Amino acid sequence: MTLGRVLTRRAALAVSAGALAAMFALSAWAWGEVDDEPIPVHWGASGEVDGYGGRFEGLLLLPFVTAGVIALLAVVPYIEPRRAHLARSERAYATVWLALVAWMAALHVVIVASALGGEIEMPVFMGVGPGLLFLTIGAVLGRVESNFMFGVRTPWTLSSERSWRQTHRLAGRLFVAAGVATLLAGLATLAGAPAWVPVVALVVGATGAAIWSVAHSYVVWRADPERNRFGGG
Repeated sequence: MTLGRVLTRRAALAVSAGALAAMFALSAWAWGEVDDEPIPVHWGASGEVDGYGGRFEGLLLLPFVTAGVIALLAVVPYIEPRRAHLARSERAYATVWLALVAWMAALHVVIVASALGGEIEMPVFMGVGPGLLFLTIGAVLGRVESNFMFGVRTPWTLSSERSWRQTHRLAGRLFVAAGVATLLAGLATLAGAPAWVPVVALVVGATGAAIWSVAHSYVVWRADPERNRFGGG
């Protein structure tokens, strides 16, 4: 493994650890600032709060979940059967890793701010946040080599290199399009669009991208004369 790849993985882990420490620090500070009233932890498609929790759920649950996600992402490269392929995709892997942690950290800040009485424009956040996440994922999907842990993993992409490559190029473009649509839908609520528009854009975009990518992986696999002959990494 080259020095650049080692530094990429270490950088992702270091930045994630710093973000996680900041999340716990924010929670520790907010613990003494919030009262015993239930804390908003979930918002519906209308942008209104429809779920509450206590201090643990509101201030600590998401940091603990984030810690679990970071641990999983750190371990995956060591248990991936096609380890060499994932190693060659490490920059893309680290990019998605950091994007996920950034999204969870941003959501935590929003929850804490709401617990402290802040007015949060949730329709905007639920459009811009996932939109940027989708854009980031889409931008790197085309550079991911076949593996069992990361990417569009179907029986057809995993048994055909052609299907993997073409499916991920398509999926990357679809996720970028879904990200742009979701982001713009969130911003549109500032101009008076209904609060549910970002949620619809998110669900339709993600579902459409997934279904199209899976169907495409099968079509390409069927046309690949070398399908089912691909072995390990």
